[in-house]
Amino acid sequence: MLATSMQISPFPFNLLLAVARSVYINGEQTNFEIDPAVVVEACDVYPEVNYVTVDDFLTKLVEDMHAAIH
Repeated sequence: MLATSMQISPFPFNLLLAVARSVYINGEQTNFEIDPAVVVEACDVYPEVNYVTVDDFLTKLVEDMHAAIH
């Protein structure tokens, strides 16, 4: 059904469908192996940057949203 929609849809909608199929159905953005010998953490490459964990970021976001509402 998606392949048919890609064929009959006008540009740029057909491009959007093709990218969505590639990412969500074929898994082409995550379906690869990472060689552990060449993996480098960003904090090792850029030690001067203060990194924030996703958990800390989301906690701060919720706090800010709560403060904005009240």
